[in-house]
Amino acid sequence: MKTPDVATEQHPEQHPADQAWFWTTEWQAKEAEVDAALARGEVTTFETVEEFQAHLAELDGQATARGDAAGSRVSEGPLPLCQRYAAGDLSRSDLVEALVAHPYPAVERDPYDDFSPDLPGAWTEVEDAAHRGLIDDGLYEEVFHRRHPE
Repeated sequence: MKTPDVATEQHPEQHPADQAWFWTTEWQAKEAEVDAALARGEVTTFETVEEFQAHLAELDGQATARGDAAGSRVSEGPLPLCQRYAAGDLSRSDLVEALVAHPYPAVERDPYDDFSPDLPGAWTEVEDAAHRGLIDDGLYEEVFHRRHPE
């Protein structure tokens, strides 16, 4: 197993091995990006889930008005689609069609690397939706077999 490039210059103290990923130079650079965005005030906070959802709906409406693909169902990721289905906002047949047509990234994360991120819109979102109980096994199998005919 490869030892991570630990940013010891920032934190010379010893860290538990299971936290080494957090102290890598790469991860600390991402933390610095977040801190800079916070310092610039590029953050929107919400008091409730409803406020957050209303904000997303407003952004979606703006994107649709501009004709951006972000306003269309095709650009919506598999997990949000499954969440909408579980909430009753999307029919089973519409969900199946959207998941079959979704442009999944060609490269998935390394299944043996617990710290590699999942790509947005990847098939792992469908797997996650099934594990969370947002979709049933029959729906998962239908989409899988339509995408991968034998």
